[in-house]
Amino acid sequence: MNEFSPKWPQLYMSVDVVEGRVYDHITRLEAVDRDGADGVSRICRYLIITKNVPFEVDAEGQSSVDYQ
Repeated sequence: MNEFSPKWPQLYMSVDVVEGRVYDHITRLEAVDRDGADGVSRICRYLIITKNVPFEVDAEGQSSVDYQ
């Protein structure tokens, strides 16, 4: 049962990157979900809802640039 919505420990995040440099990942995002027991309940995926941005976020919360 999904009783609680995920919460972000930080409401805003800012990261500076060097133009022209290739990064494996830029930062790590983290949300906390109070549903379930410790270690069992985790965020299954992150989704960027802004269209046409060159960023991706994997299931572990690693943010990276889509170089394609």
